[in-house]
Amino acid sequence: MSVDEGRALGAWLGVVGRGVVRGVVGGEDDEDEDGIGDWNVVQNNGARAAQVVPHVHFHIIPRTDDVPEVKARSWTVFGKGQREDLDEDDAQVLLGRIRKSLRREVERVRVEEGEGALKLLLGEGKGGWKL
Repeated sequence: MSVDEGRALGAWLGVVGRGVVRGVVGGEDDEDEDGIGDWNVVQNNGARAAQVVPHVHFHIIPRTDDVPEVKARSWTVFGKGQREDLDEDDAQVLLGRIRKSLRREVERVRVEEGEGALKLLLGEGKGGWKL
């Protein structure tokens, strides 16, 4: 990964983290940053770190209020249990909420941090991102 790619990932990680968590646990009109809850960001690098196919990706894991305290094991997916507990219909609803939340988070950057921050986030001048 190049330095520019790492910079772009770093710029997006907080935005995507807040957007995903708000989409998973926040209400439709939840504007309170503190109300979005806690989350983990995990990245595995290499076979001994459980990465089967070498590539860069991040896991954003919301920690909802209804999940018991995690000590040594943390496999709860979207506050519902194991991954197989999320059926296709629930997944589509959840995906819609996350998309809406991500759009709102990008708009929050524009309003609160300015057009310059938005241009930096979207990589304008370097091909940019399409939303």
